[in-house]
Amino acid sequence: METTDALVKRRLELFVQHVDDVPPLPQIAMRVLEMLESPSASATDLERVILSEQTLAMKILRMANSAFFGLPRSVASLRDAIVFLGFRKVSSIVVGLATFDLFGARRAEETDLFRARLWRHSMLCATCSRRLAESRHDGPPEQAFMIGLLHDIGETILERYARDQFAEVIRLYEETGCPIMDAEAKVLGFNHAELAGALCENWGIPDALTIPIRFHHSPMDAPEEARAAALLCHVANGMAYGLCLEVTEEGPRYVPAEGLTQLPYTDQRAVLALGLDMPRLLLLMEEAGRAALEQESLFRNASAP
Repeated sequence: METTDALVKRRLELFVQHVDDVPPLPQIAMRVLEMLESPSASATDLERVILSEQTLAMKILRMANSAFFGLPRSVASLRDAIVFLGFRKVSSIVVGLATFDLFGARRAEETDLFRARLWRHSMLCATCSRRLAESRHDGPPEQAFMIGLLHDIGETILERYARDQFAEVIRLYEETGCPIMDAEAKVLGFNHAELAGALCENWGIPDALTIPIRFHHSPMDAPEEARAAALLCHVANGMAYGLCLEVTEEGPRYVPAEGLTQLPYTDQRAVLALGLDMPRLLLLMEEAGRAALEQESLFRNASAP
C-alpha cells in the first residue's frame, strides 16, 4: 500500500502530465533565473540576454526611469540600468514582468477578478518578503521578492486547468470554512503549494526558489538549507493577508486590518523563529503596503501596449 506522501507525489505527477502544455515562464526569465545561480554570470551576460528581446528591454528602461527607483539621472541604456539598479534588482524586474504576463494580470482586471486578486496578492507578498529580508539582512532581498511573486502560481494553474475541481475547492472552503489547503487536499489530493513546487521543479526553476515555494505554507518542515527563505515567504504571506486596500481622499493605500493582533494563516512558530512581534510586523506591513501600490503601478504601466 502506498504511503500518503507517495500518493500525493503520484497525484501531482499525473496532474503535471495532464497539463504538460502549461507554458513556463518565458525563456528569457528562465535564463535570468539560471544566471542568478551562476557565480560566473556578469552584468554583460544579463544585458545580452535581455537585449535579445527588445520589448522587454524597453519595459525595463521605462521602469528604471520611474520615480520609484529615484536614480540620480535618467538612464538611456540597459547597461546603465543594470549598473545603477544592480544585477539582482533587474533580474527581479524581469521575473516580475513575466509573472504579470503569466497571471494574465492586465486582461484579468477586465474579465476575471480572481486572477486580478491573485496577482495583487502575489505582488503584495513579494513586497512584504523583500521588506522582511531587508529588515533582517536575511538573504538577498530580490530573491525573497521573486519567491513571493511565484509562491501562489499553483492556484493560477488550478484555476486555468482544473476549473471545475477548483470551483469545488472554493465551494467547500466557503461553505464549511475549512482551510483552503485542506479543501484542495480533499478535492484534488494535493494542495497548491505542492503543485507549485512540482511545476517549478518541472520547469527547471532553481532550488533556491522552488523549495521555499513548495514549503511556504509549512516552513517548519522545509529542508534546513531553505528554511529561512520559506519562513520569510510564509510570514510575508500572512502580512499580505493582513493588509486591506483602503480608498482615501489622497488615493488608495494598503493598511493593516483594524485590531490585527496576529497574522492570518500564519504559524506563530515561524514568527518567533524570525524574532518578530506584532508592533514590528505592523510597521513593516505599512512600509511594504506603500511600496506595493507603487510597484503594482510600475508593472502595469511598463506592460501597457
